[in-house]
Amino acid sequence: MNLFQKLSSLLLPDPPPDAVVAQAIEHIVQVVDPALRMAGGLEHRLEPAVKAALDYCAGLTARLPEPLEVNTGVFATDPLVHAFFASNEDIESMLGRSEAVREFLADSSNAFATECYALLGMRRQTKTVMGTALHGEMLQADAPRQLLYFTDHTLRELTHSEADTRARLNVVAFDSLIQSFADAQKEKRAKRDELRIALEMERATGGGSLVPTEKDWRVSSLMESYRTA
Repeated sequence: MNLFQKLSSLLLPDPPPDAVVAQAIEHIVQVVDPALRMAGGLEHRLEPAVKAALDYCAGLTARLPEPLEVNTGVFATDPLVHAFFASNEDIESMLGRSEAVREFLADSSNAFATECYALLGMRRQTKTVMGTALHGEMLQADAPRQLLYFTDHTLRELTHSEADTRARLNVVAFDSLIQSFADAQKEKRAKRDELRIALEMERATGGGSLVPTEKDWRVSSLMESYRTA
């Protein structure tokens, strides 16, 4: 490459981000602040961070375990299903009260589906029960033991395939990340507004019983808090 070609390559505009990143950036703008569209070169400045966030979310869903078949037929034979649910009735109850299942079946294309893929969630609980425990060669009756069990089972992101469910979970994870950032920014802006109002009031009011150096200190302290907020 000669000098002219090198200079030409430096002067060329950066290529636009790929479609996935561009769509993610547009979603960020909508959630955080639509006024961000006015910022020049926003896509190129956000592209590295957005790519890292998308990779992070993809890594989270990739670490989810392989699918586990959950139905009343495998309750007695699969120890993991048996550990998650206390009885067959609990499995039926989860499916019957799940709003996600009702929405899935309400779609005409899923009306006759006999299986689906979803993220299974639950709350981990423990309680103390009385049982037997072995201490050396001595068997103790009525010994307190911790029983682990699970409640409040939920299903999310129901689809016809594992790949589709994982893809939807990627979107959910990214959206949660962006929403957390938006909430933090909203809280930060509210704090800055409070400090700005306090600073303006401090400047507008007289010193009262304060000596000039004390008032100057209060103003400078508020300004510093505003700059670092």
